[in-house]
Amino acid sequence: MTTAEASAARPRWERRKQARPSELVAAALALFVEKGYAGTRLEDVAARAGVSKGTLYLYFANKEELFKAVVRENIVRNIAQAQQMVSAYEGDTGALLAHLMREWWRRIGDTPASGIPKLVVSESGNFPQIARFYFDEVIDPVHDYAELMQTLFWSIGTWQLSRMVSTTWPPVSARMRVMW
Repeated sequence: MTTAEASAARPRWERRKQARPSELVAAALALFVEKGYAGTRLEDVAARAGVSKGTLYLYFANKEELFKAVVRENIVRNIAQAQQMVSAYEGDTGALLAHLMREWWRRIGDTPASGIPKLVVSESGNFPQIARFYFDEVIDPVHDYAELMQTLFWSIGTWQLSRMVSTTWPPVSARMRVMW
């Protein structure tokens, strides 16, 4: 029996049960970015995911645990994949940097996940525990890679980087001009 046949043979509610955590995380991401941490209610997350509030509590003990799952799935997982790629990469440094930037844009920058850092900064005064979590899970682990990226930026040269980004990636180029 193939995987598809095995999946089709199981009752619908059983198949969906396996997908629920990711459905809840996706709904939570949308609401956290839209309403902020304080404004997001677990009832609303459950409703957007199409489950009861009780079902949400089967997977996540509270809003903070749900937020942690959102960050881990949308940010931490992508950082870990990028770190693995950098560790295994043997090609041209400029090509690596261009690839990392395109992947960052595709996986984070052009998705609702791009709102997570802004949410953490704006909510950190009222919810220091989410700022501490974000620092421990996102900022601190990438510190060494951030220093590596800074070295890459300077070794390639700002003008080359700007040219490379503007020709391969116009949406980010416009945002980068604002930063520089």
